[in-house]
Amino acid sequence: MSSAASNPSAQPAVDKQPLKRNSDDIGWEYGTIVNPNDWNVIKCKLCPMVVKAGIYRLKLHIAGRKGQVRACPNATQEDRDKCSKALDDSRKVKIARLTEKQEVIDVVADEMDVNDDTGLDDIGSSQPRTMGPMDKFTMSLDSNSLGSTQKNLRQQKISEHVMKERLHILKRYVARWMYVQGIPFNAINCDEFDQVLEAAGRFGPGAKKPYQHELREKLLHEEVEDTKKMIKDHAQEWKKNRLLSYD
Repeated sequence: MSSAASNPSAQPAVDKQPLKRNSDDIGWEYGTIVNPNDWNVIKCKLCPMVVKAGIYRLKLHIAGRKGQVRACPNATQEDRDKCSKALDDSRKVKIARLTEKQEVIDVVADEMDVNDDTGLDDIGSSQPRTMGPMDKFTMSLDSNSLGSTQKNLRQQKISEHVMKERLHILKRYVARWMYVQGIPFNAINCDEFDQVLEAAGRFGPGAKKPYQHELREKLLHEEVEDTKKMIKDHAQEWKKNRLLSYD
């Protein structure tokens, strides 16, 4: 009788397949995941090297790109060429994506910029000045406008007109986003959305939305911790008020 038969708890040996992400990235031909809980730790199949910054760093290792990681001593020229091409292609895609994002931002910037027909360039400068959140409450104090009430009033009216136009454009973009994504209209009354607009306005031009992985990980964990703290604070307040009611 075999040892496996005499010991029912014994399990037959199973060949474990090396872990890898479900990806067609060429880098996974050269690496396996070391820790299933951290898929950024990857061991090179060609040498003992273990990288801890994801598949991109492994491709640098195979390609022999100097500066960030030690080159793989066992990689053939074909291996280096394949990973070098993958790195270059990835860089081109990233540049194209960034260019496309910048074009989207530029469209908004062009619409929000002060047009020449507002007359702003007639007051104190040959170039339209940058509008800020306080412009709707102030008047220009440059040397050409000091002492001229008429010009100051004109500047104020132009600023109010520009702010009104910019607010309308902002509302159009918000509306378009809601229409395209199918967001219920009553979501516009959410206090958190008011906070989004306020935070973006205070940040100014160049504000960036969070990445998907930030929404899934870091930002979600922070929100969960804030919620736990809020629940704890409410529980303590409820307990204190309950004790007071018995006094």
